[in-house]
Amino acid sequence: MRPWNSVTWVVFLVCVTLRVNAARAQDTTARRDTTVHRDTTQAAQPPRNRDTTQAAQPPRKRESLAQYLDLDKLRLDGLEAAGGIAMPNQVQTAGIYSVEADYGELVPHWRLFFGAAVWSSHFSDAAVRNLINTIYSNSVTRPNPADTLRYRQISIADVILNIDARYSPLRAQSFLRPYLSLGVGVNVQDASGAAIRGTIIQKQLDGLSPGLAAAGGLEVRLARWLIADGQARYDVLSGDRFASFRGGIRYLFQPERRAR
Repeated sequence: MRPWNSVTWVVFLVCVTLRVNAARAQDTTARRDTTVHRDTTQAAQPPRNRDTTQAAQPPRKRESLAQYLDLDKLRLDGLEAAGGIAMPNQVQTAGIYSVEADYGELVPHWRLFFGAAVWSSHFSDAAVRNLINTIYSNSVTRPNPADTLRYRQISIADVILNIDARYSPLRAQSFLRPYLSLGVGVNVQDASGAAIRGTIIQKQLDGLSPGLAAAGGLEVRLARWLIADGQARYDVLSGDRFASFRGGIRYLFQPERRAR
């Protein structure tokens, strides 16, 4: 009976060993199948497109020029009164007086000014003489050199409304501040005199016309709220063109306000 028992135990141990190995093999195969399934599932999912997500957002609205310059926040920073001389073409040198409103910096180094200027004078004697002689020589068949012609003054007055953009490379708080200016304007002109009253010449001289202007000058900071301003300016208008030299004083309401 002992040999039979030994064989039985050997067979029993072999069966147990085979059973354990088979169970381990099944477990390893199941793990491999699970890993393959996960990889296949991830590969089957479409990749996330960040660009598509961003593109789905609503587009940003473009800013208008007024919004970019922040024109709705313009405030009156200062007021300037100035005087000088104007030298119009074929007109006697005249005194010119102007008022300018400083509306502060639009962007760094650029300031916006609204202004009005007025001057009054009369045409030079040479210009009037040339006009009368030209009309007389073209109106009379046989001009007589002995005829006496009377020359009367032709007066002219001018009002200019302008908008200027002024550039300076220095800060607004600098003691000396040079600048350049470019602007647009409207010229309102009125001519009068016995020599042209009721004629087409008066109609041609009277009226409203647009124009451009360029200027250069220097500001001197006299105090925290006070600036002296000297300027050389040239206006090109459809009805006239002239140079002017002006000096003025500007009072600052908000001396510390800077560009937005």
